[in-house]
Amino acid sequence: MTILDVTGLSGFTPNIDDLDKLKNNVDKFIDNYEWANGHLIIYLESVSYLRRECIAFRMIQEVSVVTLQPAAVSVFEYYAPERHCTTFYHPTTSLLSLPRLCEDTTCKCAAGQCPTMKPYMDSSITVDERMQALCDGPTLHFAYKVQYLGKIRKNSFLYFNVKLVEVLKRDKDQSAQAGAVRKLIVPEYCWKTYPQIKKFYLVMGQDGSINDEQGRMQYVLNGRSWMELWPAAGHCTQSDTHKKFCQDLETFSVDFQAEGCQT
Repeated sequence: MTILDVTGLSGFTPNIDDLDKLKNNVDKFIDNYEWANGHLIIYLESVSYLRRECIAFRMIQEVSVVTLQPAAVSVFEYYAPERHCTTFYHPTTSLLSLPRLCEDTTCKCAAGQCPTMKPYMDSSITVDERMQALCDGPTLHFAYKVQYLGKIRKNSFLYFNVKLVEVLKRDKDQSAQAGAVRKLIVPEYCWKTYPQIKKFYLVMGQDGSINDEQGRMQYVLNGRSWMELWPAAGHCTQSDTHKKFCQDLETFSVDFQAEGCQT
């Protein structure tokens, strides 16, 4: 028996009538199904590895979600769940054309959690929080102060062109230095509010595996990435709150470059 585990999109539920028709059809497209805890489990007799098979049913949106994240679909044998294949789906992109980032003959699946921009000048974000984001948990390979130059759209992706202003941390991208230009990449469905031209940002994330035509590393932003506005000096004097926010950013930058991650 083969199991299809479909993680439900936030705010969506499957159309039970559609699933009952698949189950009760004379051709019996599915053996059974269960919907619980945000997962739709579909039981199948088998799945071919030689030909494409399609099971179609509708999803009903019951709650509106501002930023809808992609959800996972996994298939595996009932008695061997450790041997599974997983992909992602989203209402704005079909399951079979999920974002794949390609340069020449190298491709990478770029579906996953979307990055988010930190709230504008949120003074509740502390130096320690930034340090923990960079040093604790899943490794973040880079931390840059960048200036946003603009964007282009290409194959369902947004490419943000940025100039590196300050390199706090780098890993494999040894040519990253102040003045260098890099591309930050996100699936197009992720982004609702674009960075502002010529503004400065703190960006932290993971190294990319795809280079551009000049051989420069490109960075795919995901749910682990960090992006927040880094105000220009003139904005830092507008209020005590603004001043503290700017001071915290500078303290984070200076402390990290001086001491790095403390183990």
